[in-house]
Amino acid sequence: MDRNVWERSQALLDRAMPRPRTGHISPLAGHIHDADGRRLLTAHTNRSNKRYRYYVSATRESAGCWRLPAGDIEAMVAGAIGRLFDDPLRLVGETGIEPSTARIADCAARIATAGANAHRLQEFLDELDASITVRETNLSVSIDRERLAAMLDIDLPVGCPIEPVAIDVPVSLKRRGHELRLVYARPDSNSRKPDEKLVELLAKGWAAWEQLSKGPWITDPVRRSHLTRLARLRFLAPDIVTAIVEGRQPIELTSRSLLRISDLPLGWNEQRRALGFG
Repeated sequence: MDRNVWERSQALLDRAMPRPRTGHISPLAGHIHDADGRRLLTAHTNRSNKRYRYYVSATRESAGCWRLPAGDIEAMVAGAIGRLFDDPLRLVGETGIEPSTARIADCAARIATAGANAHRLQEFLDELDASITVRETNLSVSIDRERLAAMLDIDLPVGCPIEPVAIDVPVSLKRRGHELRLVYARPDSNSRKPDEKLVELLAKGWAAWEQLSKGPWITDPVRRSHLTRLARLRFLAPDIVTAIVEGRQPIELTSRSLLRISDLPLGWNEQRRALGFG
């Protein structure tokens, strides 16, 4: 290449302004892999003007492939690290020295904020050099022990183990449509948000019951059939309604699956069995 051309091209590059990052961030990218050590890559799809993000296996083989909704697993990872910083006794055991309470609180606040902010969660994982392993029964978050000590502003004592700190979360694998979902194996660990569409469907069920019971009479048979289908939800067991409002329903239970049940039992025990509550 001619030297003058080279110098002019370098001058153009020097004047070029860096592009601001746009789009959605997948904070686990580069940190997450499966039990066989295969990386999970980021992917997305758009439906009804809404973007859905996933972590998918970096292989074309169908066996053992993962396609996990990003929001669910990101919340699990942030929650696992958050519980570490909410446990001062474990921090003492992992670092061999008692960190300051203020520093622990500061780190806990940071991860709590990062859980709802993809950019901050990515920075937090980078700072801890975190590695996430996904298995069918276990989600493991491994963080560098020295990085953890640095974050807590302490020096590891002589003889302290140097292997990473492991945080294990028992999970179970569920299939919902074409997706695989990881859910907490222990119900009391569930931090999922309520399914807004499912909650809205319950509200429509109560409204439909009111309309049918108080009139006026609906002459359109199609409209009346639809309202009758919705009104059945007015008679769901109270504990089922509470679980849905709190986001504790089985992962397979969606607004679509609930509405598709043609013969919803009236008995509460039968309802629980039919809807996957045990």
